[in-house]
Parts: sequence; structure tokens; C-alpha cells
Amino acid sequence: MMYRLFTLLTICFIGFVIAAGCISLDKTTASLEPVDEVQNGFFDLPLSSPPTEIMVSASVDKDPIYNTINVRFDGGRGQNVVHSAMARVTFSDGRIEQKELMPRSGSTVSFEGTTGMDIVEVVVSYMNGESYKVLSEVVGFHRPNLERERI
Repeated sequence: MMYRLFTLLTICFIGFVIAAGCISLDKTTASLEPVDEVQNGFFDLPLSSPPTEIMVSASVDKDPIYNTINVRFDGGRGQNVVHSAMARVTFSDGRIEQKELMPRSGSTVSFEGTTGMDIVEVVVSYMNGESYKVLSEVVGFHRPNLERERI
């Protein structure tokens, strides 16, 4: 009976030690900033290419009739070490919208674009904490007489 009690207490003690090791109160990793503000800061990065061994890319196209913007994660050598990818569109009317882009080759997110020129940016964050803006492109079709044609 004593042997079972001792074994049970030992297992509980080991469980508590493991649980305590998993919980961290490190203030340097805790952030009180909203996630959107942190992610928006990454879009201030200059357009840059990751090192060759972890290179990934993204592409964008805009439908000329429906103005739908499709942002695609094209993958690359570093696809397996990408933590997250975020696509942001700054529309010609001043609105900004962003969506998470799954870091898998071929994954796509769509935005309802405007009839004007929209700016598309993609930022990739790696598991080592580094982030790179891998796409910054103006998409759309210059239609100078569009308003006149509608009248």
C-alpha cells in the first residue's frame, strides 16, 4: 500500500515539474500590443529577399472585369520554416485590409479590389523570428475616363 502511494506521489510530482516547465512568465515574450498593430509594423519593412536557403515567394493577379485580387503563396526552398504569412491590400480609396495567407504552396486569399490601382504586400515571418516583405506590387488598370464613361 505504501509503495502505491509513494509511486502515485512521485508521478504527481513529476507531472507538476513538467507543467511548471511549460509555463513561462518571461515578460520579454509577452506582448500587450494587439496582434494587428504588431503585424502592421512588419509591412513597414522594405521589400527584401530572404537568404537563398530559406527563399519563398508570392504572386498576385487582379481580374480586369470583377476587380478581384488573388494573392498566392508560391512556396520555395524555405517553405517548411515559415511561421506565418500575411497579405495586405491598400485600396485606391484608402481602405486597408489584410488576411492571413497559409504558408503552403498554392494557397490563395482573395480581396474585393477597386476599379483603381491597389497596392498588394506580402510579409513572411520565419520560425527564427525574422520577417521579410517578399511582395509589394501595384495592381490594377489605369482607367482615366472611367467616371466620364459611367455618365
